[in-house]
Amino acid sequence: MPSEITGMLSLIGTLVLMVATFVGAYFVSKIVAGQYQNTSDTGKNGIKIIEKRLIGKDQSILIVNVGGKVLLLGATPQSIQKLDELDDFCIMKEEKNQHQTQSFQTILKKIVKKQ
Repeated sequence: MPSEITGMLSLIGTLVLMVATFVGAYFVSKIVAGQYQNTSDTGKNGIKIIEKRLIGKDQSILIVNVGGKVLLLGATPQSIQKLDELDDFCIMKEEKNQHQTQSFQTILKKIVKKQ
């Protein structure tokens, strides 16, 4: 009987240790991912992601500010391509600041119509 209790306690201890390891790994991965994530702040390389939208599996369109220029980029896992340089983005940004919220889709439609 005592050996069964000892075996059961050993099993419970192993289970608790495994759960603690998984929980610890989860929180460490969140901390590490937060250090590499650059959503809206300007990073060390001077790139600021203004807006990002997924358009397909592993495909997205981004509006980024790089060195004072606002660019429309297409991104896939294999490449990043410059689609356009946005000249009128400052005007649209002022409109947004005047509490006229515009979606990414609305901004993209305006850009396409102008071209």
